Amino acid sequence: MSEEANLDLKSSLVSYNDLNKLTQMSKVPDQVISFDTEFFSFGDEISLISLGMVTDRGDALYIVPPDIDNTIRKIQDIVHGKSVLNQSTPIYRQYLSNAKWLTENVVPNIYNPHTPIIPSSNKEFQEIVTLFCGTSPQFWAYISSYDWVVLRQMWGSIVDGPRHWPYSVNDLAVILGILNLKSKDFPQDTPDVLPNHNALADAYWGYKVRKTFLEWNDDGSKDIAFRTLLNFKIR
Repeated sequence: MSEEANLDLKSSLVSYNDLNKLTQMSKVPDQVISFDTEFFSFGDEISLISLGMVTDRGDALYIVPPDIDNTIRKIQDIVHGKSVLNQSTPIYRQYLSNAKWLTENVVPNIYNPHTPIIPSSNKEFQEIVTLFCGTSPQFWAYISSYDWVVLRQMWGSIVDGPRHWPYSVNDLAVILGILNLKSKDFPQDTPDVLPNHNALADAYWGYKVRKTFLEWNDDGSKDIAFRTLLNFKIR
């Protein structure tokens, strides 16, 4: 991946009190944003655990929902057999497997090595994310179906989100599949040794992949860009 794609995430992270920077970002048009989420699927409910975003301008956001403690408690209750759900059903066994995996791989990394913004309310979460994304943003994620749903549901339904947001998300997995490439072809070489299964780390990975492979040519020709991609050799 190109050296130009590297950035210092620690200095790029927008802080809780950085209102001036967020206000400036809110006016930036056509931002390209790579994002990732960690979440827990619990029956008909998908609960957001964390959200990481990295813009092509080099700004980063790491934030959790205001009810993060409740979600972690729900996961731990399932692991420790304290859930009110019927524990003899096959679907519960699936919940248990998911909860154990999250407990081992995701929960320990929520606050490591960067502390996320913890908003005081869902409205504050919405305001911070909306300001960060600017006007007319373009979103990219890898295998993005659940990520997009869990992000948009923080506003309610898909029609309840920011009016200047698109209804669709660009999926890196689709582009890589067209080019017969796999995610393992791109090492998770984050600059400050971010752990696996961390939303910020995966957003940064998507940022680097997109910057390396999906920059359209100056004339905006998608055909030229795809020819460039097809001629690229994995080292």
